[in-house]
Amino acid sequence: MVKHTTITNALARPSAHRDRIQHWTDHKDPRTTDRYNRRRGALDGSPGHEAGADLTETLADTGQ
Repeated sequence: MVKHTTITNALARPSAHRDRIQHWTDHKDPRTTDRYNRRRGALDGSPGHEAGADLTETLADTGQ
């Protein structure tokens, strides 16, 4: 759940680079990464949402 939320939050950022996110997640097919983007609204209210947002921010701060 945390990985799913992290990917979705990373894709939602205005400065998102889908290719970098795809590489980080080790998705061979870009359609796999795109699937997270299409399901973005399904995470509202998810218990892992805040944890994923925090992790995404931490990764962005470290240049990952």
